[in-house]
Amino acid sequence: MQPTENKEQATQTVKNIVQEAFQQLPPGAELEMTRAGIGELPCDDPTDGGPAGRIFIEIDYQVRFKQTWPSEQTISILAGYWERHNYKIVRDSRAHKSPQLVVERRDDGYRVIIELWDRGGYYDVYLGGSSPCVWETGTPDPQ
Repeated sequence: MQPTENKEQATQTVKNIVQEAFQQLPPGAELEMTRAGIGELPCDDPTDGGPAGRIFIEIDYQVRFKQTWPSEQTISILAGYWERHNYKIVRDSRAHKSPQLVVERRDDGYRVIIELWDRGGYYDVYLGGSSPCVWETGTPDPQ
């Protein structure tokens, strides 16, 4: 059982990767934490084959923009950025009415998601991130 980042470090890393993605979008938008905000969730079914008892961090934001802001372009802008920075695609539903793209950093398993919800004439844009499974204190034994 290897040490990991702790809860605070994982939270900061998720905030950083979301902020990096947001910085790629055209100016004139704001990033606002959603009601769900920051979540600490158990890794009940770890996909990495590691031990139970760990958590993962998830943070969700809404991208607020002016009506003239090109919200429909957000996924293609971010897809290009993530491709250039060696992220792998985890889920790609860009062809859907309400498209979504989930990517993962290859070196550490942190994920970023962009979702557009079609509201009939405009899109609500959500940008979020999540950590891989981590020990809350960075080690399996808090002592």
